Amino acid sequence: MVRITFSLGAILCAVAFSIPLLRPIAVVSAFQPHLQPHLSPPLSPLPPAIAARYDIWGKAIVRRTLNWFHRPGHVRLVEKIPPDATAASARKTDHGAFVWPQSMVLLMLAAEVQRYPHRAPMLQFFVHSLRGYWRMHKGLGAYADLPAPAPLDRFYDDNEWLAWGYLRAYRATHDRAYLHRARTIFRFIRSGESAQLGGGIFWLEQNRNTKNTCSNGPAIIDALKLYTDTGKTSYLIMAKKLYAWVNKNLQDHRTGLYFDHMNLDGKVQKTLWSYNSASMLIADCQFYRITHRHVFLRRAVALARAARRQWVNPASGAVANPAPFNWVLVDAFFHLYRCSGQKRWLHCDVRIMDYVHQHCMDRRGLYGSQWTNAPDKNTPRRLIDQAAAGQCYFFLGQRR
Repeated sequence: MVRITFSLGAILCAVAFSIPLLRPIAVVSAFQPHLQPHLSPPLSPLPPAIAARYDIWGKAIVRRTLNWFHRPGHVRLVEKIPPDATAASARKTDHGAFVWPQSMVLLMLAAEVQRYPHRAPMLQFFVHSLRGYWRMHKGLGAYADLPAPAPLDRFYDDNEWLAWGYLRAYRATHDRAYLHRARTIFRFIRSGESAQLGGGIFWLEQNRNTKNTCSNGPAIIDALKLYTDTGKTSYLIMAKKLYAWVNKNLQDHRTGLYFDHMNLDGKVQKTLWSYNSASMLIADCQFYRITHRHVFLRRAVALARAARRQWVNPASGAVANPAPFNWVLVDAFFHLYRCSGQKRWLHCDVRIMDYVHQHCMDRRGLYGSQWTNAPDKNTPRRLIDQAAAGQCYFFLGQRR
């Protein structure tokens, strides 16, 4: 484990406190004719008093995350803490976090900086703490599951979430270093594509035996964001190829939702996770904003309806899937609201996050792994679950 002579958590906390996803018909033809610039969101936000409460909740979970999940003298935040830990004992338990939870923290902190630009130093310091995960292999740099000397495992989906986080950070700060890192990561992501199974990106570099929705949907999102930010058509071409492949191979044409993955023998694993359908919903929204083609908006609305039926309790707002998957669904509904002007999707997000805040926290203000019930008193609290909720609060706190 990499060590430093000062406390990441202490510095981050000091900074935090001191800085006042229809069927895939005619998919290819839908991209014609010439592309136009993406739409600017024309919609008004939540009333200020309502948006303010999400700001408060978001800032609170950032502070609690940095307070509870760090250990003095260590670079990495910890993966989890005991459910009954005190602040002091929590710092002495568990190993440093895997890179997936760290990517969620990056996404949360970048979402906070979108709301509060003066919090950029905290984001910058956290990014610096991720250096140990960066591993070179076959001439490509990317983030490994754990820092050296741990065995090299580089997941394409982990790196896609990280690229998403860096692109969010770039849009929040206009710091081109974040854009450069996202583009570097995307070179690694491209290397995961192959002609096997007709295309698509593998899940894990070191064991190329499945192609997953979770390693293709976010790659489409990253590619479209990079296209928007750079104007380079190679990103758009990549996004179009992956979009067509996922819709052909991993969409459930009965429900419109998306399955988990395809094995090399062509067999599809049909578990339905909320983030898989949500990432494709966001991709539909992005294609709509880039092309102005209403086929994408129609697909997005149909997919959102199916996802809401599948996972969201219409009365309470509880979401029947793990927290690290559900934030993507909240983000997807928010994207659809911004594209369509249909406030039902914003109101769905409000209902979901109000439920999470009221029913899914423990007495210390830390979130559990489910968005259906209070955290189990005997289950550890996980870093990733805090970041899942935190970034959603910042979406809803937007004032523009």
